[in-house]
Amino acid sequence: MPPYTNQGPVSADVDFDTGGVKGKTAIVTGGANGIGEAYVRALTKAGAFVVIADLDEEEGTRLEKELGRQDTHCDNAISVKFVKCNVIIWADQLAVFKTALSSSPSGRVDIVIANAGISGADSVFWNDVEAEEPEEPKLNVLNVNLTGVLYTTKLALHYFRRQNALNKGEPLDQVLILQGSLAGYIDLPGALQYAASKYGLRGIMKSLRRTEWEHNIRVAYIAPWLVKMQMTLAKDP
Repeated sequence: MPPYTNQGPVSADVDFDTGGVKGKTAIVTGGANGIGEAYVRALTKAGAFVVIADLDEEEGTRLEKELGRQDTHCDNAISVKFVKCNVIIWADQLAVFKTALSSSPSGRVDIVIANAGISGADSVFWNDVEAEEPEEPKLNVLNVNLTGVLYTTKLALHYFRRQNALNKGEPLDQVLILQGSLAGYIDLPGALQYAASKYGLRGIMKSLRRTEWEHNIRVAYIAPWLVKMQMTLAKDP
């Protein structure tokens, strides 16, 4: 893989070639709902084996049964596997990667999408002027959206690098996709933790893209704006 050169954002105005996805194994955190579910459906349609990592056991199991029953594109007998996972718990994420490796038709993981995240207005810098002291802020959004993604990134890079080092054949095509947002580029009043987390993911991407090409690892950041889904319709993070 050649060294990284900045060629600007990838155009979304052209059709994507999904031919290279067939036979690959993917992990999608937060894959039971919203954008994550869309990733899972697109990947299985293109012929990938997908492991869904999510806290929502009901929706994750439903999706596993639906796509596992209806999918005919994946060569593997099972096209989707759900693993219950809290992304801020290291052991949970480690279990996801181990499950993906043991279940993968190829014995490796090729695509990791760090998609799990929560949103909503937060009160970190909202002040009750009548209170003598401010309350300790809850940092749930930052913990899930940044710490959780750092865990996913650490695991992805470990197994990607290990696979690359052990590979004796054609160069591997491995990709880590960080689910960002335009909130990582523009102002988002009232959602300080969410904005900070998405700016933080851009920093991770910019740092890794300078080094990981040496291990045949691509790193991408996808930044949509508001999407109508469960997370954006919720009042609280």
